[in-house]
Amino acid sequence: NIRAEVRSHVQQTFALVKGSASEAAYQLHPELSRQVVEGLFGYDALEKAVLKDNFGRVLAEKTLSRAAVGNIGVDVGQDYFSDVTRFSLPLGYAISGKAQESVGQLDIFLSPRVVADKFIDRVTFNGITSLVRDVAICMLVVAIFYFMITLPLLRLSRAIAKVDPNRP
Repeated sequence: NIRAEVRSHVQQTFALVKGSASEAAYQLHPELSRQVVEGLFGYDALEKAVLKDNFGRVLAEKTLSRAAVGNIGVDVGQDYFSDVTRFSLPLGYAISGKAQESVGQLDIFLSPRVVADKFIDRVTFNGITSLVRDVAICMLVVAIFYFMITLPLLRLSRAIAKVDPNRP
């Protein structure tokens, strides 16, 4: 399931950057914020990332237009994968001895086109693999049928045809 895979990947990515993003938001550190946002773009489906402080001010933002490989990804992506393209991570920071408090938010937006292209690639791969497997099984069944049933029947037929009815 492509949706579950995308959600899982985003959750793993959030887990990796949560500490650094929280630190950047807490310190209102623009350079660290920029590095966190830049690092997120290692994920090829990412289209936009925004790191905000708890007052809603943007500490770092980056947008990268991701083009679809094929033309089909544009329509399919917008229609079917829009529910897994926006994710938000609330950022908290705990000072020693105190409860964790909200310091900001990390928002990421995935390209529906890239997600759709990944889905189409997977469907194509699975379809071709299934077709090859099914053709191989069919060829195996035909070979077994030929050698175990057809060939013995042909030999029997030839042997019967060789018998002279006048001299059995």
